[in-house]
Amino acid sequence: MQNDYNIKFHKAFLTVFIVLLAVLAVFCAVVGMQASSDRYYSWERTPDSFVRQYTYLEYDDEDTPAGIRREYVFTCPEISDGDNVLAVYMIHQYGAVHVDGELRVDLHPTENRTIGRTPGNNWLIMPLFPSDSGHLVTISTKPAYSEVRRTPLSIRITTESQLFRDCFGEDFLQLIISILVLCCGMVFLMIFLYFRHYDRSYQLPLLYISLIGILTGIWKLTELRFMDLMMFGNTKALSYISAFSLMLMLAPMTMVIAMQTHGRYRKILRTAALAILGVDALILILQLLDIVDVRQLTYLYNILLFGIILAGTLIMASQESGSTRPGNYRMIILFLLCLAGVTIDVTSYFVTQSSTGSIYTLLSFLLIVTGFGLTTARGYIEQQRRLEEQEKELAESRISIMISQIQPHFLYNSLASIYYLCDEDPQRAKQAIDQFSTYLRMNMDSLKQERTVDFSKELEHVRNYLSLEKMRYEDRLTIFYNIETTDFMIPALSVQPIVENAVRHGVSKLEEGGTVIISSYEKDDCFEITVEDDGVGFDPEKGSDDKSRSHVGIENVRTRLRDMCGGTMTIDSEIGFGTTVTIRIPKDMEETK
Repeated sequence: MQNDYNIKFHKAFLTVFIVLLAVLAVFCAVVGMQASSDRYYSWERTPDSFVRQYTYLEYDDEDTPAGIRREYVFTCPEISDGDNVLAVYMIHQYGAVHVDGELRVDLHPTENRTIGRTPGNNWLIMPLFPSDSGHLVTISTKPAYSEVRRTPLSIRITTESQLFRDCFGEDFLQLIISILVLCCGMVFLMIFLYFRHYDRSYQLPLLYISLIGILTGIWKLTELRFMDLMMFGNTKALSYISAFSLMLMLAPMTMVIAMQTHGRYRKILRTAALAILGVDALILILQLLDIVDVRQLTYLYNILLFGIILAGTLIMASQESGSTRPGNYRMIILFLLCLAGVTIDVTSYFVTQSSTGSIYTLLSFLLIVTGFGLTTARGYIEQQRRLEEQEKELAESRISIMISQIQPHFLYNSLASIYYLCDEDPQRAKQAIDQFSTYLRMNMDSLKQERTVDFSKELEHVRNYLSLEKMRYEDRLTIFYNIETTDFMIPALSVQPIVENAVRHGVSKLEEGGTVIISSYEKDDCFEITVEDDGVGFDPEKGSDDKSRSHVGIENVRTRLRDMCGGTMTIDSEIGFGTTVTIRIPKDMEETK
């Protein structure tokens, strides 16, 4: 069934996602416990400024991770008494500091390194003393990857306290927005859990948008220079947490876009989301085997993020432009803003070789998380309110439905037929009593049905009803079943009233009787049920002759089809040729509930 397929798909997706998340958490914990490098410090234990005047040299060196070694040489300015330091920010680089040839600080790959080549985005901090004034300072760096060889160093001479204040001020906006995105994701996760507690049938857009917010917040928080300073010594773990957060975030992002589309695009995007998780798992395995390093692939994931948002925006725009439904242009605008933000920052990444300062991406994700989350939550609250009203109306109409379906003349005729069969054919009488009790029980059960039922169950009810009518009309009633599928859901007592109308107002009014044909088909976008008869027919513009009960019953069916599963019902009839009633149940009804 379509509903079962949707439930199974979401369960499979979330199971893979959770397992992968757990493995990645263990991986990052292991990385955090490992020494990311061997550090050597040699000291006993200014005006705040960047060092901008230095000599830059680059050498080929086969013994380094990326095959090159770079040197920055400058003369140390006048150092006053106080807590002065030389602070060097290096992106995926190892390094050492010499003062007049004397090694002061050395950060180099550890010999027992087992996972990942990078030390992360590191601060190399070395105290400076008045005696260092005027001496030659040499900073030697070794990039972990060739991709960052053009990344410049950030060299400062300042105090430790001022360094913290400066980094906090420089990263303040990105820090605040990252925390906001993270908090929004957590809030929507709690809203999802609250809704899920009361209605387990609710699908998962809120969960996916909350995952986007949480992972985006973690992704950008762990890239901040301020966080690297706060987590001094654990920057390798931060680096991999950032990379894997971006990797994982792409899957729920694709799912959110998929839930805004329909038809084949939805299937393609959902398959792509699972494929992304599969690629993430493969890269994790290759990382554990030390075959590839995920930090080298970050730029590919940035490109993929851009491509997913671009494709999603184009698909949504194309479907809205060709649709007769009310458009969801608000979501398209949000994705366009997100696309613009990611475009600016991805371009900046390739120009500067640095992913810090992604303010536009963060702002756009904050907009899309809050916008989509609030819209979804508000829509669900409104849906809950409508469902409560509909349940109240359905509760009031169930009794009238039952009464309209259990017609007195039908009861009298069925009981009279059973009465005569008791003497003539006791075995058939027993069978008729069983069918009659089943018919009554299913009508009574309809009072308790708040949701759709399997079509096979409704078809069983129709068969019981027609068996009883066949007992009455005998050769005057011919029944054909053309059932190609029963693998879908339908409101209870939605086909039986139509079949009853075909018998009562169609074939029974002909002296020679007639035929009723019940069919079901699976189409590309819906399931279709038809009830045909070759009875007297009627003029659709004037309606049938007996409007009192049949009209109310048919309208009841039409209303319940629309409200419970988005279905439609059409009636085609011609006097003297019969009537055809067609019910269509959209395949994506479960995703729009």
